[in-house]
Amino acid sequence: MDLEDRLRRAMRPVDAGDGFTDRVIARLDTETPKSAVPSRSTWARWALAASVLLAVALGVDAWRDQHARQALTAQAELRTRNEAAGRQLAWALDITSRQLENVHRRLDQDTRKETGS
Repeated sequence: MDLEDRLRRAMRPVDAGDGFTDRVIARLDTETPKSAVPSRSTWARWALAASVLLAVALGVDAWRDQHARQALTAQAELRTRNEAAGRQLAWALDITSRQLENVHRRLDQDTRKETGS
């Protein structure tokens, strides 16, 4: 049996029978319709879900702000340490330069004494 044949048979129109419309209308008359306005408990559930979602969103935002502030503080501390290290390096190079100038001067003096210039 072919799939298309099975689908055709399953989808063929079927007569609902006499009185179908009357039965549907009678059933609709006996059933109590649900209110179009959601009940108080439905509103409460939605309000609770919205407040939880809002609290989570605010918490995530606060965490991101705190993380950003910590990163900025860490960057500022690193910049301060780097500047201090740069000043120390400049100071050390200045001392080394002066010491080398002194050594060069002494060597020049010793060389002049030896050569008699």
